[in-house]
Amino acid sequence: MRAALLLVAPTLLSLGCKGSLNLGKGEEPDSRFTADVYVWPCIEKAEDTGSEDSLYNGVYAFDLSLEYAPDALADQSLPAPGTCQASLSVFPIDAGASGVDIPELTGDPEWESVVDVGVLAHGAPGFYFSNVLENQRSCQTTNDIVGGGVALTNAGAITGARTPDPGELGPVTVADASGDGLLEFGEITEVSWEASGWNETWVQIRQERDGEAWGTVTCNTTGMDSFTLDASVWGELSETLPVQYINLYVGFTAANTQLPDEVQKVHARTRTIYVQVIQD
Repeated sequence: MRAALLLVAPTLLSLGCKGSLNLGKGEEPDSRFTADVYVWPCIEKAEDTGSEDSLYNGVYAFDLSLEYAPDALADQSLPAPGTCQASLSVFPIDAGASGVDIPELTGDPEWESVVDVGVLAHGAPGFYFSNVLENQRSCQTTNDIVGGGVALTNAGAITGARTPDPGELGPVTVADASGDGLLEFGEITEVSWEASGWNETWVQIRQERDGEAWGTVTCNTTGMDSFTLDASVWGELSETLPVQYINLYVGFTAANTQLPDEVQKVHARTRTIYVQVIQD
C-alpha cells in the first residue's frame, strides 16, 4: 500500500490463461468490481464569519480493481455484525487461485465515470487494477469522484457492469486521548460516524511497516454508529510485531450484484474508506 504521513486534526486523524465461453453459469458471482475511495478530513469555511467552519470527507486517493474468477471468487465476507476477525483479506491483490483472464477481451478492461475514463492494467490472471488518484490529497467528495457509478466499457461479457452510488457519510471522529493522532497498542479508543445508504460498515485496525499491513483485525460494524477498540479487539493482534505505527480504517460499502450478459454475475462495490494515518 502506501508510506506513512501522519494527518493530525482536532479529534480527527487522520494488486492467465483464457477461460471457456461457458464460464459463469453457477450461483456464485463470477467477478468483483470495486471502487475504493480513500478520504481524510477537509474543512469547509463558513460564509458567515460568526459561524463555525465544518469538517467533511475529502478524497486523497482512489483505486479501481477487477477480479475475474467465474463461480470461484475469493471470499471477502465480513464476520458477523458486532464481531471481529484477524487477518481478514478485504483488499484484493489478485483474483485468487481460480483467477482467469477475461475471455474474448481485446486489450485491458476500460472504464468510465462522469469525470474520467481509464484502463485497468493486468496484474495477474483474472486481476486488473488502477491507482486512478494516488495520494492527491484533494478535497473533492466521494460523490464528485464516483457519483453515478464507474462503468466497465470494454470488459468482454461483463461490459456494462457499474459500481453503485455511494451512500452519505459525515465526519468520522476518533477519540484521541494522547492528542498526537496515533493509536498506541492496547489503547481503548472510541470511533464514531454519521452514515446512511450503505450496505455494510467496518473498522480495520492495521499494524503497518513501510506502508504494508503486518497484522490486521477487521470488525463488522454494520448497523452501528460507533465502535470501541477495547481489550477484546487488541487481543487479536501481537504487540511484539516490529511495526512502525498502528493505522485505522473505517470503511463504508455499497454493493449489488449485476448480470450484464444475463449469465455472468458481477459483484460491484463502492467503498468510502476513512484513513487515520495518510500514506504516501
